[in-house]
Amino acid sequence: MTINLPNTVIARISTDEFGFVFPNIDESELKFAANSIITCIQDLNADPTGLTKAKASLGVVFNEERKNSTQMLSVLDNALTKAKSNPEIDYGYISSEHTGVIMGKQQWRALVEEAINNDEVTFRFQSANSSFGETYHREVFSAIEKGGERYTANQYLLALEQLDASHIFDEHVIISVINKLERQEMADAIAINITPTSIAQPSFIRWISQELAKHRNICEKLHFEIPETCFINNPHHTALFCNAVRNAGAMFGVDNYGRNFQSLEYLNEFRPDYVKLDYLYTHQLDDEKQKFTLTSISRTAHNLGIKTIASRVETQTQLDFLSEHFVDVFQGFIVDK
Repeated sequence: MTINLPNTVIARISTDEFGFVFPNIDESELKFAANSIITCIQDLNADPTGLTKAKASLGVVFNEERKNSTQMLSVLDNALTKAKSNPEIDYGYISSEHTGVIMGKQQWRALVEEAINNDEVTFRFQSANSSFGETYHREVFSAIEKGGERYTANQYLLALEQLDASHIFDEHVIISVINKLERQEMADAIAINITPTSIAQPSFIRWISQELAKHRNICEKLHFEIPETCFINNPHHTALFCNAVRNAGAMFGVDNYGRNFQSLEYLNEFRPDYVKLDYLYTHQLDDEKQKFTLTSISRTAHNLGIKTIASRVETQTQLDFLSEHFVDVFQGFIVDK
């Protein structure tokens, strides 16, 4: 990659984080540089089908105000969060006019811990139904409501992951759902998303084993959703977690299924109860390559007896196509109506 911009600085921030500083350039030049970086990363991991996204997230900030390094890194963290939360975009972008909430990692952690202690974490549940209207489970989504502000999980989870502290929040969500099931507030099974950094912590796996052992009577109503990257990049800890879950009588599924469609061998080894398609597939049904890949990976799961769920299904057209191509369960606006 060649970027002909004067006084460019490249810095290593952590083991797998790098920073570029482009002083005295305008917004259009910055966006051109960002696109060049993404193109370079994609070229390093060439995909002949042209379907996979770059295996990196890029946060970009256009700044025209005086900020110290701590403030600047906080803004960059927020741009990076935007990129990771929205994989359909090439990079997360924040300009000088941005008026949203900007907080550093430690501030996000303090906010989360305070919200847990003060019972300020709220939950909503979205149904995943079959084409016959039967509910397979309801996925729990969390947010923090504090001081008139509402913070969604996408805003604070990345900061917790970077601090290896996501287990704090995951454990709170799990306990909250278990309590709701024990009090019989929920009749359906509940799906809980687990973060990769929690999966990677042996102490969290011990904790989940002990907690599920205390509540075996409701374990069959617990579904744990694990990001696909965990099965590929951290199979040993993931296997320990999945064994703990299954031995207790609970179930587990694969989130973001198909994001690494060239590495689906893990399905044979782990045999998850279900897979949840990466939502990029449901939003690109007009792309013939995407349709072909979606059909192929859904058939792979179907042939192994694994249930396939499509999320963010918003139209009848999407629902009709997916139901004809090995997708069993649907989640999104079309189901919630």
